[in-house]
Amino acid sequence: MTIHTPRPRRPTALDAALGGALLLTLLPWGGRHLALLDLAAQFLLQGMLATAAVVVAALLRRRLRHAMAGAACLVIQLGIVHPGGVLPQPTAAQAAQGPGLRLLVFNVWIDNRRPAELLRYVAEQRPDALVLVEVFGAWREIVDILQAEYPQRLDCLDLPGCDVVILAKQPLLDGIATRDPATGTPLVGGRLQVGGGAVTILGTHLIRPIGVGTLADQLAQAQWLATRLADMPGPFVLTGDLNAVGWGRLVTALAADTGLRPLPTLTGTYPSPLPWPLRIPIDHALVSPELAGAIRRTGPHLGSDHRPLIIDLSPPRAPA
Repeated sequence: MTIHTPRPRRPTALDAALGGALLLTLLPWGGRHLALLDLAAQFLLQGMLATAAVVVAALLRRRLRHAMAGAACLVIQLGIVHPGGVLPQPTAAQAAQGPGLRLLVFNVWIDNRRPAELLRYVAEQRPDALVLVEVFGAWREIVDILQAEYPQRLDCLDLPGCDVVILAKQPLLDGIATRDPATGTPLVGGRLQVGGGAVTILGTHLIRPIGVGTLADQLAQAQWLATRLADMPGPFVLTGDLNAVGWGRLVTALAADTGLRPLPTLTGTYPSPLPWPLRIPIDHALVSPELAGAIRRTGPHLGSDHRPLIIDLSPPRAPA
């Protein structure tokens, strides 16, 4: 009597794709320990498209278990990229205080040759304040033009390598404009009235983790920022080009050290000319918990390699 033993099933391309989806899901946790994995996790938003393709392929081949496993990975990835319930909604009492504050945050890019598009966009959006980074060369003249509408100005342009400017219609109180010589971190900010309260608006521009610096350099900058914010009055809106995604190690560490919360998004800002699925969100706004109902929107391509952010803030609520 011959006994036939079943041959082990060979892994298929769908098995390999599902394994890749699982690895993508684990990247943010691995990035807490290895800088290379954190760098790979910056592209998790694009990886979600690949995971979705795995689910579709599994359904077309009627592999229900593969489809369910892929869907589970996709849900976890979505929760990492865009966590729900980040900020409470404004109360009726806050809404009665009147309108809040609109900020425009933009890395104008030193090689941007289309400043007229920014001027037109500012006229359309009518922000109360602007936070501009990478203000070098001819962009200083554009800032001078904007000052006709936004006379209140703080900047650190006279410091070596410092490129941050804040413009506002209202007075900027308790202004700060500095750059840490040890880490190279710029920080510009001031307090603005919002409804019946005041908010400290801050702008910064952190080093790139590739070519120029490393993740360790970024983390040192985040620690310096947290130290400075500890000595300043809140609530805060910390904005700028952080050169890292919101679910990566840098922004996670910055949020933990400062108590601020990054406004999540599924819309990337860099590289600006590319379509939605290919851009990564490295420009951010981190806000204090009492800034309820903060809303973040990504603007259009304005000639820069980054897209602008529009941040709408409700009047601050009392901390719980």
